Amino acid sequence: MIFKLLTSFAAAVTLSAAFAAQINLPQNPSQHEKNAADLLKKYTDKIDKNSKIIFDIAIDRLADKNSWSISSDGKTVFLKGGEMGIYLAVGHYLQDICGMMFYSPFEHEVIKNELPANFKSLSGKNTFVLNEIHSHYGKDNGDYALLRGLNNDGYFPISKRAGFARIFGRPYFVHTFASYIPAAKYFKSHPEWFAELNGKRVNNGAGGASGSQLCLSNREVRKELLKNLRSYIERDSADAKKKNVPPPWLYDISQNDNQQYCRCMNCDALAAKYGNSQSGLLLDFINEIAREIRKTNPELKISSCMYQYTEKIPTGIKPEPNVVIVLTDTLSNVLQPIGNIQNRYFYNLLKDWSKLSDNIRIWDYNITYTSPREMPYNSEWTYQTDMKFFRDNGVKQLFSEFEEPVLSDVRDYKFYLKTALQENPDADIKAVSKKFADNFYGKASDLFLQYRELLKKSQDAKGTFLGMYPPTSASTHLDLATVTAAQKLFDRGTELLKNDPVRLRRWNHARIGIDRASLIMARSMMSEYLKKNGSLKGYPLAERNAVAERILAVAQEQAAIRLDAKAAAKFMKNIKAEVKKYTAPITERSLHTPEIFKNIPAQNLFDFSFENSSRWFNYVELIDDPTSDIGRVACISFPHKNPKIQLKDYLLPILFGIYSPSIKRPLWGHEFSKNRITQPGYNWYKLGETKLSGDCYMFIFKSWNIKLGISGPYDMNEPDRKFEIWARIKFTGPSYPCGKADEKDAIYFERLMLVKK
Repeated sequence: MIFKLLTSFAAAVTLSAAFAAQINLPQNPSQHEKNAADLLKKYTDKIDKNSKIIFDIAIDRLADKNSWSISSDGKTVFLKGGEMGIYLAVGHYLQDICGMMFYSPFEHEVIKNELPANFKSLSGKNTFVLNEIHSHYGKDNGDYALLRGLNNDGYFPISKRAGFARIFGRPYFVHTFASYIPAAKYFKSHPEWFAELNGKRVNNGAGGASGSQLCLSNREVRKELLKNLRSYIERDSADAKKKNVPPPWLYDISQNDNQQYCRCMNCDALAAKYGNSQSGLLLDFINEIAREIRKTNPELKISSCMYQYTEKIPTGIKPEPNVVIVLTDTLSNVLQPIGNIQNRYFYNLLKDWSKLSDNIRIWDYNITYTSPREMPYNSEWTYQTDMKFFRDNGVKQLFSEFEEPVLSDVRDYKFYLKTALQENPDADIKAVSKKFADNFYGKASDLFLQYRELLKKSQDAKGTFLGMYPPTSASTHLDLATVTAAQKLFDRGTELLKNDPVRLRRWNHARIGIDRASLIMARSMMSEYLKKNGSLKGYPLAERNAVAERILAVAQEQAAIRLDAKAAAKFMKNIKAEVKKYTAPITERSLHTPEIFKNIPAQNLFDFSFENSSRWFNYVELIDDPTSDIGRVACISFPHKNPKIQLKDYLLPILFGIYSPSIKRPLWGHEFSKNRITQPGYNWYKLGETKLSGDCYMFIFKSWNIKLGISGPYDMNEPDRKFEIWARIKFTGPSYPCGKADEKDAIYFERLMLVKK
């Protein structure tokens, strides 16, 4: 192969000067070869500007796009690979041979000033065709992503460097029905193109991912969507040509992010044809479009989410070869691998879909969504098992969703492990973990790893179940002993790192999770302490204001690093509100066992505050109520500030229920009637008895706009154990029994008690 010097490096290669590494490229180098050389020079200059080492960089046109290799002859280092693999070759040289650390998109570190030219050859290949973690929130133009094996970021290129293009075409990479057929444009003239619910075609007034679903059996919808797709393809191709980059090769056509699918006669008939499966109806729709696109654009693929109501395996139909099936795991316990008995639903789902398609994309959630998001939890121990499972079951594309750049539990550590395993599921993960901890936290490395193991041991002991939307009470692993032990580990680490400001900053950021837990779980931990000791004297986590100050200081520091000014301001507003909420006074009186439950053994009594409820659009508000035992309650009052919330919909009887997402059905239900109310003020009401599940929550009202997680008492070793359900509620106003004419019509929810039978 004939090589020439990259023009921008010509001065650096002059042997008489010999002040920098020499980088050779092929004649007429491609943009990716130039980019790889730029990356290499950028970081080798940081390691040793005076090295006389020679590098040869070249894309191997016959190699797999994602493969890479590095070798040497003692003087020259050869970096080769496919179009994307060439970046991995640079990354592996810098990290595996030079020992450089790329911790995150925000931090890298030179460990030793040496550019070795004599080493054992290495080679590999990115496991997944598309290997993505969303979102990086980085400001490094994709350096970290490229050097750690990532090659896409959803709708966006992985880097803004020349030569990088979008892989997903217009309009977006997920939930696109409303983008192809927006109700604002089409509903007035073609209402029959949209979902029929209860005999009426529905325009829900929303746009984007929340827009109305389509009538998939309608032939005209298919024609119009195909026409609009072709228009997007033409525009994308023209744009790519102008930018001299490859055009997108993947187009998404998938349901909007709601479950209001069409129940018209024709849609029902098609779903029935394919085993009473909405996925069969969706595939019938997608396949027809995919066949038409293949006639003119055989290089393109169409992706579609088999998500929630379209997950069920259809019969009598399978995806066309150019259709990519996107599977999302919305029900599993994130603390257990997919193969665990608790997570067999998704395990079987992927197994079954892989029999129908060899084009599978996984959307892997790495975040908990219910506020307060991202309490500390050890999920990293599941990564390797899950990556191997994906690989061994034919997954071609992997998209991991990592949000919350500041608050996400030890985000940099988890991100680093994920990148290693998504590239190579067989990596020595213990070595990878220790390498990160040793360099990132220095003298506190062992303490950090002890902290992660402490969380896992507590999770295992408690049988904790954290789903996609876990309520606060689901974090059973964050008990008083665990949180106290974790804080002691961080205190020791702070002392060890007091003269190392860079690592102390990282250590403080790792601590923000357990600090938030100290505040958010305070009521349950204080109650635990009170029951054991008879008073709160000596409570080990009493300095809540000091913890709050530490949280805000770290949040401010990290927001400046990871977010732009607008996002940082919004984030700080939210974290200040959270800290204020969870530093509100908690009186000893509010923690005492109510008189009605005094004779029940403490281990059989589980106390929940509606302060920790989830309230849809805050229609039910948290308010201070001095007549309450605990001071802060959830309340809905009338007339409501939102005109859509009408008193008539909240009159007695009101509905209580307990729902389990994993089995997709209620476990229990109860209508609370007006004859239950015999006196004013707060009263305890026994609502009934029920079993629980590891992910269950109570919902109230037919609207379900208040929910309270109650899965904490569930014990997987006693799945049939029943619990009495008690609620302390107050009704006021003339529309409710015992209410006064001069009071506002309102319902106040204070506490919920579960009593183990």
